[in-house]
Amino acid sequence: MALSFFSSTRSLFSPLISRSITVSCPLYFKKPLLGNSKPPKRPPSSFSLFVKDKWGESNNAVSSTERMKELTKIWLGMTAEEQKSYKELYKKLQEQYLQKREDFFGKFTEKEILAYKKNLEKYKKKIEKSKEKRKAIEEGTYDPPPGRTLTGYNLFIAEQTSAPLIGTESIKERMTGVAAKWKSLSNEEKLAYKEEAAAVTQKRIEEYCERHPEYIQVLEAQRENKTVKKSSSVA
Repeated sequence: MALSFFSSTRSLFSPLISRSITVSCPLYFKKPLLGNSKPPKRPPSSFSLFVKDKWGESNNAVSSTERMKELTKIWLGMTAEEQKSYKELYKKLQEQYLQKREDFFGKFTEKEILAYKKNLEKYKKKIEKSKEKRKAIEEGTYDPPPGRTLTGYNLFIAEQTSAPLIGTESIKERMTGVAAKWKSLSNEEKLAYKEEAAAVTQKRIEEYCERHPEYIQVLEAQRENKTVKKSSSVA
């Protein structure tokens, strides 16, 4: 069983791997709540109010991008007097928002508000990280660090599932059969898969470190944490 085996079988799963990367990169995360409700939303800007008011007035079949460019150009060309009604409306909505916000947060303790703000910061970081990941995927530059350690059983599954399903055979039936075959292997046969899995994992890490030298520090920190945990558990 050569190391090249995994490389050849990996291509069989590449469409699934590619799709899973895209699907697992959502731009939506559940926004944290304070109590059982969300704080009041900020009002739209005066420009946004103008866009909402004028958006449907165009009879031309233009794209949303082109329409936004048109309205931006119109807004920038308007006089202060022409923009006044939208700015006054924004000011009124802003005052209402500040009052609602004060009333909303007044119902909670300082501790609850602090916990909410921390969760909100985590939420914002998740959104930003997700956007960066999606952008990298679209640009073809997404290069995540090696995932969990590959096991001998993982390699065995790849080998046993490389062939198409036979007749009415289901995926569940195939996997049940694979599990039974794995159990029937001798310790020596399993060891061969485990050793190859360790070699593949090590190769992945080495190749990633060549592309991202800073990842070496991450690995060293992980090893130190494991050592500390191990020594503390012994003590």
